[in-house]
Amino acid sequence: MEEQDRSSQPRPPHVLIFPLPLQGHINTMIKLAELLPIAGFKLTFLNSHHNHKRLVKFNNIAAHFERYPGFEFKTITDGLPLDHPRSGSWFLDMFEETMEPKMKQSLREGFLFYP
Repeated sequence: MEEQDRSSQPRPPHVLIFPLPLQGHINTMIKLAELLPIAGFKLTFLNSHHNHKRLVKFNNIAAHFERYPGFEFKTITDGLPLDHPRSGSWFLDMFEETMEPKMKQSLREGFLFYP
């Protein structure tokens, strides 16, 4: 009986935050990401592997967001080799050629949705 009651309850809105992989955009979106779970939203913060590693290395970001139920980090590749400096005009080309198709594929496959 209890299982039926749970399934009939509406799911909270699910917000996907996918900042441009530039530090100023990521920091701003992290601040927004902190507010939404407090308001009852499920939140997925999608970031490149490279930028997520930087967040974890220089901030205790994962531990900070553990206190927010419904919050999760997901990462996708930015398509660049690990030794790439990730500076200069590479960004727009990389985004259109690599990250945009990966994002679309993730959405089609349900990678970012409820189980």
